[in-house]
Amino acid sequence: MNWRKRILAAALSAALLACLTVMASGADLSPEALLADTAECVLKRTPAPSVGAVGGEWAVLGLVRSGCALPEEYCAGYYQAVERYAAECGGVLSATKYTEYARVSLALTAIGKDPRQVSGMNLLAPLGDYRKVVRQGPNGAAWALIALDAGGYDVPAAPGAAVQATRQLYVDFLLERQLPEGGWSLGQTADPDLTGMALTALAPYRGQAAVAQAAEKALGRMSALQEESGGFATAESTAQMLVALVAWDLSLEDDCFVKNGRTLLDGLLADYLPGRGFRHTAAETEADAMATEQGLCALAAVCRARAGEAFLYDMTGGKTKPAPAEAAPAQAAAWGAGAGLTVSILAVWV
Repeated sequence: MNWRKRILAAALSAALLACLTVMASGADLSPEALLADTAECVLKRTPAPSVGAVGGEWAVLGLVRSGCALPEEYCAGYYQAVERYAAECGGVLSATKYTEYARVSLALTAIGKDPRQVSGMNLLAPLGDYRKVVRQGPNGAAWALIALDAGGYDVPAAPGAAVQATRQLYVDFLLERQLPEGGWSLGQTADPDLTGMALTALAPYRGQAAVAQAAEKALGRMSALQEESGGFATAESTAQMLVALVAWDLSLEDDCFVKNGRTLLDGLLADYLPGRGFRHTAAETEADAMATEQGLCALAAVCRARAGEAFLYDMTGGKTKPAPAEAAPAQAAAWGAGAGLTVSILAVWV
């Protein structure tokens, strides 16, 4: 790169930083305003959602749970796409990645459809096969729990499975797979993306002392990895950790997750491109579809908490959730004390 190009690149970077700084100080950039803009971006990018990790379930779930106005045929069109896809593959969404079933079940639950009754097929049934679900590691167990708890569903019976799944088996699997340093990963180094997912999955089981201790350790590790921008290396990782903080009723202003005066929400804002969505990393200048959909879900979680509404993945409609296997009466007050984390039964949002 010659010196002219270097100067131009530096100028563009400075201009972008200045723009973000001005936006961050603007009164119109409340989480609700960001949510509305991001929802509009996702709706424009995905006018007809299909089955898929991008342009599919996350877009549908984020839009529905954000409460934004959707075309009358939007959810119906997605359901028809699921019916067609499931029929084409004989109900086998994947032979190896059972997160496919969890993701589709979450979106169906969000639009008010029962994943157990899709044209005569039970798309939740594979989550009853413990061994096959956990072949994906913590990722599989985390999303199985999230999908099951989203609608308060019973764990499906799996007569042909080597091991019948239970919620507690998935909880124990996550606890066993926690890294010594505190987080979760598919490798040997804590990954904020997967750690956020695992923390979110474990949140309904915080009454178990082992779960509370694991969360304290994981949150402490994530606090240490949080960057000066307030976020993590990717917008998706920042989004997953934002959802996790909401799931655990932690204020975004908690000292452990404020770096250089910036919160996780500020970190997500650093990757925000007005009118376009979110970029994957700070090195990029274009919006990324996955980052934008994950950003939408995170903003929906934050805004729902601020409005006193049910958590992003809590679509039970007030139905009784599975009781924790172990009671820990003093946990609510003691949880997080070692890491200096501020925890309450009800989140305090500012």
